[in-house]
Amino acid sequence: MQIVFHHITYYSLPLIFFLKLLKFKIFYIYIASNTVSKKKKVFKFLKRINIHPLPIEFVKKIENKNWAESDQDTDCVVDRYSKTLFDDNYLKKITHFFDTGKNFSKLRVMFNNYLSIKNVDAAKVKIWAENNLDKKIFFLSYDLSAIFVNLEKKKYL
Repeated sequence: MQIVFHHITYYSLPLIFFLKLLKFKIFYIYIASNTVSKKKKVFKFLKRINIHPLPIEFVKKIENKNWAESDQDTDCVVDRYSKTLFDDNYLKKITHFFDTGKNFSKLRVMFNNYLSIKNVDAAKVKIWAENNLDKKIFFLSYDLSAIFVNLEKKKYL
């Protein structure tokens, strides 16, 4: 089983060290830190215990649909996902929290932008999972916004 962390912070290192002792193969997408010195410290520790970023550059085959979904979104995946999460009635109710007036289409664009950023992280995990079909992949995140990562439950939990 492989564990892919959405991001790693300084405070998640004890858990990662424990999982490494249990012989899990661990990867991460990025290191979250406020300062460069903390990032370097976390990176050096992870490198010392043989934990590396998700090595997508070594993937032999990347499906066009996964790359297009994250880069261009020609199938409007993010837009459809946004409409299922935030329907028009809901957006009309929350427009008074934002400086958009009565126009909730601006709010839809803001949510679509946010979801498209999260969709890039999902595409990385999808590409990795499709090239490692023989392994179970567990996607773990401490960030509440990771619930917006659009992953179908096939090979990753």
